[in-house]
Amino acid sequence: MPPTFSKYVRSVKGFAVARFGSGSRGVANELIGARRVDVDRIEWDTSRVTPLTEDYCTKYLRELRGCIKRGELVEATEADYLAYLKSQEPAPAPAQSIAKPITQEPSK
Repeated sequence: MPPTFSKYVRSVKGFAVARFGSGSRGVANELIGARRVDVDRIEWDTSRVTPLTEDYCTKYLRELRGCIKRGELVEATEADYLAYLKSQEPAPAPAQSIAKPITQEPSK
């Protein structure tokens, strides 16, 4: 069964919020709504809506509340998430024109 999401968030440019529990010794944490493009440079995607599962929200409730309260994350809705997913779908391929069949024989 797919996970159920209980909270949706967006990143805020200038705040690098780690996805709590994603790092390990010697490995940097994933960022919510952002990515590292260099050792000292981060690129934000503030339009991205990140869904968080109920288990994740339960486990990291205190940390998430703090980030939202400080303005480091912005809460979003399920409708925002669905709109974001729709915006990420590839555009439909343009219809190809069908060549007309040749009905005459070439002249000699």
